[in-house]
Amino acid sequence: KAGIYEVKITATDLGGNRTTANTLLYALDVKKTVKAELGSEDFPAEKFLKSKNLKIRYRNKFDIKGCLNREGKYTVPLTVLTKNGKKDIDLRLKVADTTPPKIMGVRYKNIYIGSPVSYRNGVYVKDNQKDEIAFKVDASKVNVKKEGVYTVKYSASDKAGNKTVKKVKVVVMTSDKSHEAEVDKYVKDTL
Repeated sequence: KAGIYEVKITATDLGGNRTTANTLLYALDVKKTVKAELGSEDFPAEKFLKSKNLKIRYRNKFDIKGCLNREGKYTVPLTVLTKNGKKDIDLRLKVADTTPPKIMGVRYKNIYIGSPVSYRNGVYVKDNQKDEIAFKVDASKVNVKKEGVYTVKYSASDKAGNKTVKKVKVVVMTSDKSHEAEVDKYVKDTL
C-alpha cells in the first residue's frame, strides 16, 4: 500500500559483524489519484501517506482550499517532514461532486376522494453545493378518484449529474364528510 514506512535494515558481513539502521521507505503509487469531494475542507493526503510522526506541508504556497472548491485534476506539491529529514512528493488529486442531493420532507400521505392534494407541500432539496435544485414529482400512478394504495416518485439531480429518487406511499380513501371547504381554501391559497 502506498505510504512512507520506517524500515529497519540489518546487515551482516562475512566476519559475522552485524549492524542495524533505520531508514524511511517511500512507497508511492504515482498513477493513483486521490479523490476529494468538491467543497471539502481538508486534503485527504492520509489516503496516500500512512505513517506516524509525519508532518505534511504544501510547497510553493499551493492553494489547496482553492482546488477543493473547483472541480478538476491537480498535482499537489507536498513536502513530507519526518524526524530524519524531508522529502518532496507530488500527489495527484481529483476534485469532483459525487454526493447526490437529498430530498427532504417526503412523507406518507392519506388523501380523501374529492379533496385537493399537494405532493410538493413541505418537500425541498438539500445539496452539498450551493446551487438551488428543483425536484420532480411523478404522481401519474395515483388515481385520486379510486380507493387504493399508490406510489409517488420524487427525483432530483444536481449539476454534476448525481441523482436521488425517493418513493412514498399515498393512500386514497373515502370520507364521510364533504371536502368542499378544503377545496375552496386550496384553490384560494394556490391561485
